[in-house]
Amino acid sequence: ALSGLIGAAVLLAAARRGGRRAPALAACGLVAALAMAAPWLDARARQIRSDTQQPDDVVLLDREDPAAATRVYRKPNGEMHMSVDGWHIGGTEPGLVRKEKILAHLPVLLTARARDVLAVGLGSGITLGAISLYDEVESLEVVEIVPSVVQGARLFREANHAVLDDPRARVIVGDGVQHLLTTRRRYDVISSDSKLNPEFVGNSAILARDYYALCRDRLTDDGVMIQWTATHLPNSETRVVARSFIDAFPHVALFWIDPSNVILIGAKRPLVLDADRWRARLTDHDVRADLESELLADPELVATYRVADRAGLDRALGACPVNTWLRPRLEFDTVREFQRKPMVYHENDNLRWLFWLWSDAALPVAGTHDPQRLARFRFSTGKYLEGYTTGGGVSRLASARPLFAQGLAGNPDDMRLAYLIERLAREDAAALTADAAEPRTAQEWLTLGLSHLDAKRPREGLAAFDRAIALMPDASDARYNRLLALRQLGRDDEALREAERFVADFPRLPQGWSFLGRSRAQAGDLEGAVAEFRRAVRLDPSTAAYVNNLATALAGQQKFREAAQQFERVFALNPGFGDCAFFAAVAWSRAGDQTRAWSWVETCLDRRLGNPGRFLTDARLAALRAAPVWNQGRVEAAAKAES
Repeated sequence: ALSGLIGAAVLLAAARRGGRRAPALAACGLVAALAMAAPWLDARARQIRSDTQQPDDVVLLDREDPAAATRVYRKPNGEMHMSVDGWHIGGTEPGLVRKEKILAHLPVLLTARARDVLAVGLGSGITLGAISLYDEVESLEVVEIVPSVVQGARLFREANHAVLDDPRARVIVGDGVQHLLTTRRRYDVISSDSKLNPEFVGNSAILARDYYALCRDRLTDDGVMIQWTATHLPNSETRVVARSFIDAFPHVALFWIDPSNVILIGAKRPLVLDADRWRARLTDHDVRADLESELLADPELVATYRVADRAGLDRALGACPVNTWLRPRLEFDTVREFQRKPMVYHENDNLRWLFWLWSDAALPVAGTHDPQRLARFRFSTGKYLEGYTTGGGVSRLASARPLFAQGLAGNPDDMRLAYLIERLAREDAAALTADAAEPRTAQEWLTLGLSHLDAKRPREGLAAFDRAIALMPDASDARYNRLLALRQLGRDDEALREAERFVADFPRLPQGWSFLGRSRAQAGDLEGAVAEFRRAVRLDPSTAAYVNNLATALAGQQKFREAAQQFERVFALNPGFGDCAFFAAVAWSRAGDQTRAWSWVETCLDRRLGNPGRFLTDARLAALRAAPVWNQGRVEAAAKAES
């Protein structure tokens, strides 16, 4: 309305000078129309829903301030969600509560004593509330940049233990970086919940090496910092965050806590889990109940969640770029990576990377503990993580049941696996008894089809995908998974024809070109396969699977030098993908470059990638074994150590 008034004033002035009344009348009409429409426009704007909001959700708070717009809404099942600028950032649903409690309990339990605590980001306040359960906490500061988020957090009193009324709590409305730059305080715990979104970034400043160095300098000598990221963050960006973090801290531990939490812990002194101190804190009823609700009360279990220490991360990341305030690469790279492929693909990339990083040793444990029990939990946690890498994302685990069963057999005390196996059995039974006549949405048919596909029931999966496509013909996910069902059924010719139609309808989706390439390779058309794989890689150069398909097809054409270069690209994208390092060695040897082939053998030996004995017997490496660079003694020693 104000803009309309300014325009009307300009037009009226022009009309007086030129004697024309029509523009002035038009301007007055515009102003009147805007004045009458303003309430309607405002109501329409407020009907725009947040990403997890549905029409029947009850809006409890809707506030806009100079920083952002905050909304709190309750779902029919009682869950409460908070969104900022339309994006879900906090709430009481189980997955988010788990993450919020991890951010509270893990750093406190890894410190000698948590007197002074700083949380960067308030959200629903559940993290702050969980920290407030510890009587040892004397000062609890939180910095929140959005004023209306503080208002929203007061609606979560039951979930956050009314922490904003706690006399130890101090809310600072402002920027976390500015607070750390200006405060003289030192903290025993700094908890940082930084988010990156597919549609915007904005938080890259608090995922930067400069920020982590600032946090390190604001820690006490025994203090720890915790940084959370999600498994759906693109793997290239996960590695940038990890590299930026370890560049700032002398001691680091990387944790994976199922299903979606990647945790970095940084400290000035070596990180050790003191089991006696941990159990002493569990004597508080509220602390114990909070930890038991998330299966985090057992220190010997939690110690096995550590994936790698600082040395392991440093070796794995190598010269990976960092995110800094001067060069905030996350501000630009993340959105592009999110746009290249769905989140589930990023989850898969991260889970495979984490499993590749997995080391034999858990976090060091001091105090009274059972080393054999610790080893059993390490075994079952390894199978747990491996299962997540094979299922196709955190929500598709049916095909991983044999791995989960192995983990439970090796450690019957692991209740995570028992619960998960029981849940998968219930879901499978529900899929088998699903009534085909029952009305479902396209997404529900797709989910049902995926359940059948994961359980190796392609015929039932195909029927479900057809139902989804009938309801939503442009559903690319249903169309693509229909291709996978046809392949499982052995209907290869039909799958090839459908793949050709898929890429014609969805030319920007790389998975279609990759599937078409695999179909052509299976039919013996390697030249056509290479062409399709090149298209997939051009559309998405960050997915290791697409580059690996191209490398394999090039090797099949005996273009070994280019194949070797592509296998090297696979390794750069995801070092744990398949046997890419081994095949880089094979391809360079077949290309006649034995020096580079040996360098890849050394990479495999140094990083324990696969069984070293195959270098002694694989016929494709005969030329390498006859070359002067070959060091048989080192390979034999590595093979002996492995056995």
